[in-house]
Amino acid sequence: MLRHRGAGLPSLAALAILGACAGSQPERPAPPPSAPTHQPPYAGAPGTEPLVPHQDDPWPVKTRYVVDLWLHGFALISDDTARVPLFRRGYRDEMVVEKNKRRITTALDTKHDSLATFLAAHPILTGAQFLALYEHSWDVMQRDIKVFLTADGNPRKVQDKNDQQMIYTFSQVFPGAGDRKWLAMFAVALQDESMKFYESYWNHVQVARRPVLAAVDTAWSKAWEKRLRRFQNSAAQERGDIYLSLPLGAEGRTILGGKRQNVIAVTYPGTPDSAAEAIYVIAHEAVGNLAGTAVGDNTTPSEKRAGLADRYLSAATVRGGALLIQRVAPDQMAGYQGFYLRAVGVTYTPGQEALAFRTAFELPDAILEAMRQALDATTTGI
Repeated sequence: MLRHRGAGLPSLAALAILGACAGSQPERPAPPPSAPTHQPPYAGAPGTEPLVPHQDDPWPVKTRYVVDLWLHGFALISDDTARVPLFRRGYRDEMVVEKNKRRITTALDTKHDSLATFLAAHPILTGAQFLALYEHSWDVMQRDIKVFLTADGNPRKVQDKNDQQMIYTFSQVFPGAGDRKWLAMFAVALQDESMKFYESYWNHVQVARRPVLAAVDTAWSKAWEKRLRRFQNSAAQERGDIYLSLPLGAEGRTILGGKRQNVIAVTYPGTPDSAAEAIYVIAHEAVGNLAGTAVGDNTTPSEKRAGLADRYLSAATVRGGALLIQRVAPDQMAGYQGFYLRAVGVTYTPGQEALAFRTAFELPDAILEAMRQALDATTTGI
């Protein structure tokens, strides 16, 4: 569970992954005047219509190329060692095979080592994965990157208020000159990747998965959205957008920007029969704040300094999602548990998911109880 809140700063979950951010030598600009604290950082928040429209759905299901291209780039250059992998298992190898079949080499391949080495040494850049969730299109994002780089990451070098907010947001994950040089290289490499391979590949897959998109949209709009509505309303998640994203697996990406401007990117299931996998990740992402509060309130300062709270957070979010599923759709518990067990590579005997799940995602009783109480307060009557 990676997420951003408010004006673009990583929350506890993101910070748990970003680590010490050593060597970045940040040159942090002051925020622009009147920077909002509870809204998405600039006017480029997603807002296109879903491919399978349900006009009254407060959380429509969509796809968006810029989100997938950006995350695809990170997936190919990241050393994914997270307990719950940040990207779909096998995604990078699958993409290498696809490109090899087409005998395609792009700048993302030739610059791979330079990009990957710097990314590994500067984990703050992991937070840049969220930036595409604010963008309408790859063309718009390229324009924003150019403005940000031209301004040297300083929002006071431009006059437009939206550009100031965009630059401030980008500067939180690209604070130093070296970080911005990396961004320039990554953007050029990604454009080459898009032109030579990924746009064609992505469009082909979208056509093939139209039945999957329809199945997820139907499952969500006809049943799950209603089941989760009370919890989401109480968690200030009344409206937003859901993106099905090809590079993602059990770990989603979330931006919380107030009651009406939220974004959750989740896995894009491979078949209509597996549509529930996307719903499982939505539940996992929806409880992120709740899990973070439970971990924060039930770990000591010394445990936080030692990194124990960060280690608990991933398991707490998975377990919190299970607690939510248990309340709104108990018949789906085994499916949710099996999905997350497979995500972390744990084998289990069918019918014995619960035991394997508790073992794989072990947590102190105090954290579990805090999440139960919080969910009781927000799901009573469901």
